[in-house]
Amino acid sequence: MDFKKISTLSLIFFISALSSGFIITSDWFLMKNKDQGYQIEFPKEPSVSVQTVNTKAGPLDMHINMLDLSKKDEDSNMIYLSSFAQYPDSLVHSDRKEQLAGFFKETLDGLVSSIDGEILSKKEVKIDSYPGKEVKINFQDGMAVIRIRVFLVENKVYMLQVITKTEKDSNESISKFMNSFSLITD
Repeated sequence: MDFKKISTLSLIFFISALSSGFIITSDWFLMKNKDQGYQIEFPKEPSVSVQTVNTKAGPLDMHINMLDLSKKDEDSNMIYLSSFAQYPDSLVHSDRKEQLAGFFKETLDGLVSSIDGEILSKKEVKIDSYPGKEVKINFQDGMAVIRIRVFLVENKVYMLQVITKTEKDSNESISKFMNSFSLITD
């Protein structure tokens, strides 16, 4: 499986596309996608795109929601991104505990090497009872930091990312974005 290629694409996509499925909650947008089984809040309405990625397992659709504020000085962070991909059940599944370490290692190592970054910290996280990892990556030789959470929910991969300038690494908007992610089952 080419997790590195999928992870890289989700990290570097800055494509503006269709906008739908958003609800305003206070001053942030609630993006709720029942088909993909999750919701998350963005500071503003993100762009939505779908990219088909060719992998060893065949083509996979990567669903990307991205808010690019890098050209504006209106937020503490430059990029907010959530992505979703569904793998063949036979390839990877959160119930197969023996696969989890290799899946997360390959995914995160692929992200780090694709941007020539360095992992600053790593920890285990969960969403409901499903496994995940959170990493903080040094990006652009210390100019920026990328905070990433990856969750494996059955055969679905959810990835959350925030890119910020290094001096703004501890801002509340990162936590608000990451902690607003939740699974929906309706």
